[in-house]
Amino acid sequence: MRLTLRTLLAYLDDTLSPSEIKAIGEKVAESDAAQELIARIKQVTRRRRLTTPPTSGPTAFDANDVAEYLDNELDSERVAEIEKLCLESDVHLAEIAACHQILTLVLGEPALVPPKAKERMYKLVRSRESIRHRKATPVKKNVNADGLDDDEELALGGSWLRWVLPIAGLLLVGALGLAVWSLTAKPTKAVVAEKPDDKVPSKPTEPTRPVDKPDPQPPTPPKEGDKPRPTDKDQPQEPMPPGQQPSKPTDKEEPRGRNAPPRSTVREIASYRGALGEMATVLVRAGIEGWSWLPTNSVVRSTESVSALPGFSAVLRSNSGVQLTLRGHLPAFSYPSSPLMNLLLESTVTLHEPSPGFDLDATLQRGRLYLRNAKESGPCKIRLRLDQEIWDVRLAMPGDEVGIDLMRLYTPEMDHRSEPPRTTVVFFVLNGEAQIDTDEFHSHRLEAEAGQTKLLVWESHRKLFDPQRTAMLKEFGKLPPAPEELEGPQKTELRDTLAALKNLQTLIASKPADKLSVALKEALDKDAVALRLAAIFALAAIDEPGRLLDVLADEQRSHAPDRVAAIFALRHWLAGQQDRYKLLFDADKATGLLLERGYKESEAKTLAELLFDLSPEYWNKPETFYSLARCLEHRRIAIAELGYWHLTRLALGTKLPEGFNAALPADDRREKYAKRITEMIDKRLLPPAPPVGKEPMGP
Repeated sequence: MRLTLRTLLAYLDDTLSPSEIKAIGEKVAESDAAQELIARIKQVTRRRRLTTPPTSGPTAFDANDVAEYLDNELDSERVAEIEKLCLESDVHLAEIAACHQILTLVLGEPALVPPKAKERMYKLVRSRESIRHRKATPVKKNVNADGLDDDEELALGGSWLRWVLPIAGLLLVGALGLAVWSLTAKPTKAVVAEKPDDKVPSKPTEPTRPVDKPDPQPPTPPKEGDKPRPTDKDQPQEPMPPGQQPSKPTDKEEPRGRNAPPRSTVREIASYRGALGEMATVLVRAGIEGWSWLPTNSVVRSTESVSALPGFSAVLRSNSGVQLTLRGHLPAFSYPSSPLMNLLLESTVTLHEPSPGFDLDATLQRGRLYLRNAKESGPCKIRLRLDQEIWDVRLAMPGDEVGIDLMRLYTPEMDHRSEPPRTTVVFFVLNGEAQIDTDEFHSHRLEAEAGQTKLLVWESHRKLFDPQRTAMLKEFGKLPPAPEELEGPQKTELRDTLAALKNLQTLIASKPADKLSVALKEALDKDAVALRLAAIFALAAIDEPGRLLDVLADEQRSHAPDRVAAIFALRHWLAGQQDRYKLLFDADKATGLLLERGYKESEAKTLAELLFDLSPEYWNKPETFYSLARCLEHRRIAIAELGYWHLTRLALGTKLPEGFNAALPADDRREKYAKRITEMIDKRLLPPAPPVGKEPMGP
């Protein structure tokens, strides 16, 4: 079967046979054009404010042509014209794809309407066109084995009631018989209630107590020669590992299978071994009372979430022989690689008790994770979870190692109020090879090669794996670049960042384990810029958006880099989970951290919206730049900083005046700066000439 637009629509709507689905799936995996077209189809069918195809002109779309195209009744020339039109126009492509989806739903599940129901519908119409005595078209009734025709069967709600009702009756009779037998099997004594005014003395009755709470009786000393009755404490029990808590017994049978949830038992799963190479190491654990840091050689238990803070690394060794490496990231490590690497700040994972046949069961929540077969011999099998996705990773030989990058973000065209963040997962092999089973029917094999690696990319909005072979990039290495590999300001920034991480590690270790937040707050008061920035990114990793809002409103002029880093960290935190923005400001409930900090509702709404990207339709409108210019002179430092941040991104190559600082007085320096931006808009120097050459850089 050829890869045509019609076959791709049938493949997406699941109307092909299993053999055809497998054949098309293999061809799609090999064709970049097919994968791009599938992604485009999914995008246009969910795009808002998309118009309909014109009914006249050279690009007219006739409904009959669409129907005949989907029914495969057009000649080849007209088919080629329609497919070319769809490939060139999103409007026409959305029309074809939407019609195919609707037909798939309607034809796949036709409605069952009895003839008598049609007859009643005829009688509802009272206009002249109605013929009230019209009868439904007689149809041959299908009488089933029970003597019921189609009307009677539909009236009963389906054939299942014919056997459910008798069975229910038999069960009811059986239950009544059992109840009668239980009453007659044991003779009972009649109890006569005494009237309150009876003066005949009666035997006092004991108060009624629950069955499971009998009266406490004094212990009876055993007679001579009697053996004491064994208790549960006297039974031999297996010794439990130190620090392990016994699991609570449950009457429910544990679900099995690939889609079964992770086990909820709590036991020691791994130990914290230290750093990766020469990197600084800090491993933190989420608890009921907040995050705390762990010393080296600590035990990591199942159901616990642990995280390597941004810029730090942590190596764990499971009891079954799997090595996990959590590697945090910082923007200073991104040179000269892609800015998308900045989405990998903290590395967070939750371990679970593995099911039979697996050496490790883990849920990756965010960041970069390395899995290594550290056994002396034999393969290891790992179950990796991500939201609703479950993948099985097999490392055949000792030393085989696979890396997984998990990135979340809100793209400019997304609606953060109704959509979850977009998730991208990248698999890559560092040593040996890995087999990744994405479901019961699909498996991918990755292996490390000299100079190249095969990446496996999964995106949440496409629900599709894209295997692609690319050049081995530095961002897929295990360690950040050395300062000697860089030049100029980048070299200085990286050297200062590495030194700041060591200092922050020492500062954290000097505090009690549950005082992690206190250590980060002290780091914010230091003079070293790199140390303050590392602490700001760490605050986002341990869910401290309130502290980040305070940094964004910092009134010190020298802390302009801190405010920019706070914007970056808050956007990263917001993309970690849907509806997090409501913690900052919930308009429906009039609550949030911004209102608690004295912001008015209008100010809180403006600030919360500015933490997300503007929709692309507003990028080239002068009204957008006028609004941002008004933000520059706002009395709230946080809003002024966010306005300037958006302005620098949307201006792209246009040079802006120098000298802006959100901590300057609003009625003096910032007001003059905003006036200069307004003059640039009046002279049409802003916005940049349409169309915008590229999307604003950075997450």
